[in-house]
Parts: sequence; C-alpha cells; structure tokens
Amino acid sequence: HLNNARFVASDVVTTGYAVYDYGQFILGLIQLPFSLDPSYILQPESIRLATLDSKVMAPVVSTDKPRVDLGSIYTPRDTDTFLDYQNTTALLHLPRTEAINIGTEYVIGETITVEYIIDAYTGRATINIGSSKIGGDIIVSKEVDLGVNIPYTTLITTRSAENTSITLGGDNHVTTPYIEIVRYDAVLANGFWTVPVPDEDTLD
Repeated sequence: HLNNARFVASDVVTTGYAVYDYGQFILGLIQLPFSLDPSYILQPESIRLATLDSKVMAPVVSTDKPRVDLGSIYTPRDTDTFLDYQNTTALLHLPRTEAINIGTEYVIGETITVEYIIDAYTGRATINIGSSKIGGDIIVSKEVDLGVNIPYTTLITTRSAENTSITLGGDNHVTTPYIEIVRYDAVLANGFWTVPVPDEDTLD
C-alpha cells in the first residue's frame, strides 16, 4: 500500500500532470528474523513521508535499537573432572551468523546468555554473549549484518559507515541458539596414566 501512496500526481499547466515520488524520503526497509518484544510495539500510526500523510497505518516501534533476548543455555559437566575441559571445544550456534568458539571454562557447568541488539536502520546487529562464570557479564561481543534488507526503488541512497569487523550474515536455518560440544576421547581416561607409556619390560 505504501508503494502506491508514495506517488502523488499534481496538475501542471504545460504537461497536464506530474508525478512526485515521496519514496525518496524512505530511509530503508528491513525484515527482521526475530519477533520483537511486545513492549517495543506502540499503537499504529499513519506513515508520513515528509509532508505527505500516506494514510497507510503501521505499528510504531518505540526504539531504533530493539533488544532481542534469545534466552540462556546451561551445559552440565560430564565427569566433573578436568576431562570435561581437556581436548574439548564449545561451539555456540546462532541465527544468521557462523558458529562462535567459546572458551570451555565459560561454558561447561555454566549458563550462557545470548542477546541481539538490532539497528533498525541498517539491519546490523550486535551480538552479546554472557556467562554465569563471571556473573553474567559479556564474554563475547560481535557485529553481524543480518542481510535482511528489502529492495525498493528510491532516489536517495544512504551510505553506512564502513566497518570491516562486521560479519555478513545469511540464513543458516538456525532459529534457536544451541551449544555443540566437540570432544576427543582422552587416552586411558579411566586408568592410572593419562598419557601412553611407550616402554615395557619384565619386572624383576
């Protein structure tokens, strides 16, 4: 509906009419892969483009950087010994970004929290990962471009500040965060020795 309302015809003596595109005042359109917390959603209002009242109603979002809480993950210890950490890798899989390798001391026997802070203008997100190991404080923070811009025609293009540390996201089919524990079996884990003993001989 907005794509129709953005074009306004006006009378012109020489040509009979002219069409003015108010769409040039649209900064951007993005589609978020998450549902926003209802507390961010205000009552619908008519979308205004400069001096044009489009009469198209849409809910107003109360902030341009909504936070999305993706919950918490607890990873129990297996043996409750150092073997829980030895030869072990913890990979946190998240929506729209590659897996993140997190130190096992922050994961094993601890609770990991995940929060996305989304820039509603650019579609970029700051991912904050916390751990109960340090009282819930952030242990990893990274930026990702969610790649959810909706293409539309406009006369104005807005350039975003370049930041080479931002990862380009994509649909990786992950909708709920989860932790993958990759572990290599310890040598002689249940024996007296924890490393192979290369020598052997008859005891006197």
